[in-house]
Amino acid sequence: MMTELGHKLTPDEVLTHLGGIAVGIAEKGEQHVAMLHVLRGNPEDGYLPFGIGMIEMPEADADRDALVTTIHQLLDEQEADAYVFINEAWMVRIKATNIDEALASMTHRPSEDPQREEWLMLHFVNREGFSLMDSYQIMHEGGKRVIGPRHRGPGILAGRMGNFFRRGKDDHEIGH
Repeated sequence: MMTELGHKLTPDEVLTHLGGIAVGIAEKGEQHVAMLHVLRGNPEDGYLPFGIGMIEMPEADADRDALVTTIHQLLDEQEADAYVFINEAWMVRIKATNIDEALASMTHRPSEDPQREEWLMLHFVNREGFSLMDSYQIMHEGGKRVIGPRHRGPGILAGRMGNFFRRGKDDHEIGH
């Protein structure tokens, strides 16, 4: 990213740049492989990419837990200051007033729900706990993937994939 843009990037620039690439892949009809972009820098000066990893998402919960632990260890070993996790995921809209109520209402995985929606998500997280997320709904029309507009908001730091920096330190709870 630095050679193309020539400077350190803000979280907004990181997500905008990577989002353009990820949307381009998704629009071609290809499923986006989960990726971890590892960054160094700080909020004042910006971030530079220094590592990238492609991740095959396991199905079993125990394997997903192991993956999160491995990513956490990698971020610590590489002295990462931030990362962007890019993945496609099934989502289900749940009417709930809080996260506990939402989790309690889930009786099966979103991938098994007939009302599921497919989303492309880019989640920026830094060590200080700042989080920003871009998400794009993936729709299927006439046998083609159509990518919806960008939705920007604060990232969700709860759950298994919410914050890889936290894993193994002060939060041993695994979300769904």
